[in-house]
Amino acid sequence: MMFSAFLPAGQAGAKAQSSPSQQWEILHENDFLTFTDRYYSAGSFIGYTKRFESGLFQKSSNRKEQLRFGIGQETYTPTKIKSRDTADFDRPYAGYLSGYARWTSASISDLFLVQVDVGITGGASGAQGFQQWYHRAIVTSAEAPEWVAQIPNAFHTNLMIQYIKEWRLSENPFSVTAVLSPTGVLGTRDMYVQPEVAIHFGRRNALQNSIAFDQIGTTTKEIFFGLRAGYRQVFYDALLEGSRNGDAPFTVTPESGFLYGAFDFKHRFERNDYKVSFIHTTKRTALADGHSYLSLSYARQF
Repeated sequence: MMFSAFLPAGQAGAKAQSSPSQQWEILHENDFLTFTDRYYSAGSFIGYTKRFESGLFQKSSNRKEQLRFGIGQETYTPTKIKSRDTADFDRPYAGYLSGYARWTSASISDLFLVQVDVGITGGASGAQGFQQWYHRAIVTSAEAPEWVAQIPNAFHTNLMIQYIKEWRLSENPFSVTAVLSPTGVLGTRDMYVQPEVAIHFGRRNALQNSIAFDQIGTTTKEIFFGLRAGYRQVFYDALLEGSRNGDAPFTVTPESGFLYGAFDFKHRFERNDYKVSFIHTTKRTALADGHSYLSLSYARQF
């Protein structure tokens, strides 16, 4: 940073232009865009990422490290949001407000990720108030959900560990990349293991510089689409089962596991990142159906 102060203005500007080290991102997920309003009804997130070229915990020229901090709110509802009778529900109402810290270490072909989350469920999450306001003020043709017997207030912590490995099968300008990414989560909100496979088609950077895995530090253009699929083996889900103190007025038992698939489109143009995903999951409780939603994101490097 100090060295750049002694560079000629043009050289310093060029360095900053080609190697941004920070990013802000906003992301919204919603099933209303797929003409439903149930299960994972909405999620809104904002995140900040910092890249460390010289390493934060590791001193390797072959790996790049990032720290990311974010906050988000998630909203979950049953199908019959007009009913006040829990006998009609295929899942409980649940809101979750959380913050997280994420560390990644990436090479050109693999990535390690460790993330710690802290959050709160219940009315304290603000999900009930926001969704009811949204239905009354914005979606004026629909009745506001009743939020009967929601998962109550509780504090939660989670630890996520993920490993990503990819293989470049053909090169740009229309590359093909295969990806394997197992994930494990342990905590009071949920516990699961989740293997995932994916394949990417198009102009894509190497892993440690790619929007594919939220890696920043370059403005090299990327534009590609991907297909991914996975299976989540569920051991515990507090947003369905309530916290372990057993004070939830209504809970359901989650399915032991579910499948999911997604179509992703991602584009990096100069300092701007654009991401669109369509995700579908099989049922997560015995009485539920499959569910689809869209994920939309914009991020800006600086």
